[in-house]
Amino acid sequence: MSELPVNTPVARSITEDKAELKREFTYLSTVALAFGFISPIVALYTIFGLALSAGGAAFWWGLFIAIGFQIGVAIVFAELVSVWPLAGGVYQWTRALLGNGPGWFAGWFYIWTLVSGLAAVSYGGGTYLGALFGITPSPLSGALLGLVIMAIATLANTIGRKAMKLLIAGSIGAELIGSLLIGTYLLIWHRHNDVSSLFSSQGANTGNYLLGGTFAAVMALVGFSFFGFESAGSIAEEVRSPRRVAPRALIVSLLLVGAIVTYSALALILAVPDLDAVVAGEVADPTVETLTFALGAGVSKPLFALFLIGFLAAAVAIQAGASRVIFGLARDNALPASRWLGTLSARDSLPINAIVLVGVMVAFLFLISGSSIYVTLIGFCTGGFFLTFLFPTTAALITRLSGRWFPGSFSAGRWGLWINVLAVAWLAIEGINVAWPRQSDAPWYVNWAVPIGVFVVSATGALVYLNRRSRMRVHARLDMRAAAAVRD
Repeated sequence: MSELPVNTPVARSITEDKAELKREFTYLSTVALAFGFISPIVALYTIFGLALSAGGAAFWWGLFIAIGFQIGVAIVFAELVSVWPLAGGVYQWTRALLGNGPGWFAGWFYIWTLVSGLAAVSYGGGTYLGALFGITPSPLSGALLGLVIMAIATLANTIGRKAMKLLIAGSIGAELIGSLLIGTYLLIWHRHNDVSSLFSSQGANTGNYLLGGTFAAVMALVGFSFFGFESAGSIAEEVRSPRRVAPRALIVSLLLVGAIVTYSALALILAVPDLDAVVAGEVADPTVETLTFALGAGVSKPLFALFLIGFLAAAVAIQAGASRVIFGLARDNALPASRWLGTLSARDSLPINAIVLVGVMVAFLFLISGSSIYVTLIGFCTGGFFLTFLFPTTAALITRLSGRWFPGSFSAGRWGLWINVLAVAWLAIEGINVAWPRQSDAPWYVNWAVPIGVFVVSATGALVYLNRRSRMRVHARLDMRAAAAVRD
């Protein structure tokens, strides 16, 4: 990276930091990490049964809508990371554009969003771990097996970046077999439903709430499948030539995952033995049942092992991203125990303490989530992502409208403003949609889980911020003109 003028705000925010992450990620490894973070296996199989129950086979079309709008968000993020390739991503971008307060809350919500997403992925991975050993699924066994997945991920993250890269490389192999090859096999030899079934909801009915229609319920679920691309920005300080590499990795990883998810979803939907039974809630896990029916128990178990690798890699990547956000905040003295959380290991310059803290936070979520743990975690994670992403996209829009926007090495040009407007509108509408209490037959705490979660995180965040704001290291907005002029 070129040397910065020492009198700029950008230079002060970097050169005053004693803790520096090693730049060990190339373009391919950055794409691989973001790909592993989203993971087509995790992205689809986590929500497949829920989305099929909510909207029938027609939920497939919702995937394209979600991808289209998420690409707009990714473009805005790519513009921002090309200017500020700093650990913490959404926290750093929001803080740079709007100041400490909005930036801090963006980071705070992002931490809890990643932790809830990590808990959901660990729980989902535990399902396949249990299937390998014949363990009957239940909320308790799911939580215990999820903790096993979390422990393995924590170990992999603390060993070093090589272990992370190795696991993610294995994940890519698992994706190719588990998603593309199996999807092709199902399409050719195990099609039980006609393509016309994609235009039917098979009688799915999600209630009479204002936003409780079938389409809205589906969109509240499919958004979960297309988060994680921003991790290429969260690890930007560990990437070589980050202003050139990270923006491309953001967009490419999302496009790759989108293509694989839609293809695999099509194959699975057409291979489901009885769509009506799934929509009626008579099938506990349509993914497992469909694959077992098509491949047989002898073949399905090795396949579940591949899926387990995908979930493990996603857990490792999400935990890595969450720990970098915590590290980024701690380095600015913005969290309690910042000195401890901002410490890097001597050998690999890894935020070990932050990594361990993330694992503890996931265990805490398992403890308080109760019997509806899976749906609750997915709901809060999805709502949290939409809310968190609103911070930097809104900050970018305000900056554009105020005439303070200066593009970096990546720019959407004259389309940037309109893409930014659509991204903000999409995130706001979907955030409300996800939080809407549409499950009339569910316990109140499940039905209102997302609003309650947002309130609790906001309230605790306000207390922490009031305690830390006078101690934070950077207090002024960073000048975008100066930052955008820097090149790798």
